[in-house]
Amino acid sequence: MAKAKTPANCEVFNTPHGTGLRAARALRAGETVCRFEGPIVRSEEIPPSEIRHALLLEDGRWLVDQGLARNANHSCDPNCRIDAANCVITLRAVAAGEELTLAYNIVYPGEDPGPWDSRWSSSCATGSSSPGATRRGTPTRRAGTGPARS
Repeated sequence: MAKAKTPANCEVFNTPHGTGLRAARALRAGETVCRFEGPIVRSEEIPPSEIRHALLLEDGRWLVDQGLARNANHSCDPNCRIDAANCVITLRAVAAGEELTLAYNIVYPGEDPGPWDSRWSSSCATGSSSPGATRRGTPTRRAGTGPARS
C-alpha cells in the first residue's frame, strides 16, 4: 500500500484502540479534511482484513480506502461526514488536536444499503451515552450519486 500524503489539516495518531485522525490545525465547519480513495470492488471482493475500511457506494459497489480516511473513527456524535465526492467534511468547527470522527452507520434518505453484514457491528468505544452506541443496522454510505473517483 502506498503511503498517502498527509494534508496539512489532519494527522494520524495513536489511540487506545488503534489509530485515529485528528485536526492538525483549527478547522472551520464545512472544511475538507481528506478523501476516501482506493479500489472500487464488489462486496465479495473485499478482503476480510479490509471490511472495516470499506465504504458503500451506489449500485452495490464498495470503495476500499487506502488513504487517510481509513483512520477516522466512529462517534455517535461525529464532527465530520462524507460528501458526494467521498471527502471527509467537518460538520462544525473543530479545534486543533481534536479527533475527527464519522458516524459509520449513516445512510442518507432514499438510499438502500442492502443487508447488514455482522462484520460491521462493534461496540462503541467513544464513551457516548447515545442510544446508537452500538453500530448496527446500516453501513456508512456516501450522500451523492455518480461514480467515485480514485
